[in-house]
Amino acid sequence: PTALALHEGGAVVHGLPRNLSPLPLWYDGARFVSTRVATNTLGDRISLGIVVANVGSSVVAEGWWTGQPTARLVTHLVGDIWQPLTPSVPLTSLQRFASGNRTLFVAGRTSLPEGAVWSWDGSQWRSLGGTFAPTTVPSDPPPTGTDPSRIYSLEWHGDRLLAGCAASRIDGQVRSNLVAWNGTSWEQFLELSGPATVLRSAGGILYVGCYRNRKPILKAWDGITLEDLS
Repeated sequence: PTALALHEGGAVVHGLPRNLSPLPLWYDGARFVSTRVATNTLGDRISLGIVVANVGSSVVAEGWWTGQPTARLVTHLVGDIWQPLTPSVPLTSLQRFASGNRTLFVAGRTSLPEGAVWSWDGSQWRSLGGTFAPTTVPSDPPPTGTDPSRIYSLEWHGDRLLAGCAASRIDGQVRSNLVAWNGTSWEQFLELSGPATVLRSAGGILYVGCYRNRKPILKAWDGITLEDLS
């Protein structure tokens, strides 16, 4: 499996071989049940990508209508049926999900090689600052298999949203490795040797995975000290 999320007292598992299950399976506490997808008025069905995550008590995933494969959707699991959130998020690919303060955050690509972050408050999408655009500042290449949206990780920690990114020009300012949304703009957060490719918040500690000279390292931030756990 490539993704695991909680749903209605059970779990949703995705990434099984397609001959076993082309769609995520939902374990309802007693058995595995195959999930289903919505169909629109044109007869198109939703196809799902591999990005599956928990947002509060909901499960969301990247998706698209079979008749419009380049138009990406955020879908959510209602019962055992994947339904689209409407209106659609204005991104051409979806790479990361995070949630905090009753808000869904989505990072993805606008137009190569630029990325952006949007938020969903339950009724509408809002752009968080400008795009993450290329800059002349050197930056490590993205991890293998990562879409070049320049945004490699997304996590809610404490009372703010964090994004791990390649060196980027955002609203005229160069930012790199790890940035935080302060409510109006992206600001530099911590000093790392490379882009934060993994972010996890647990028990008040922020765990950060990044690279130094192409070697993976793990750090922990307790709000005061950035400790190297490698």
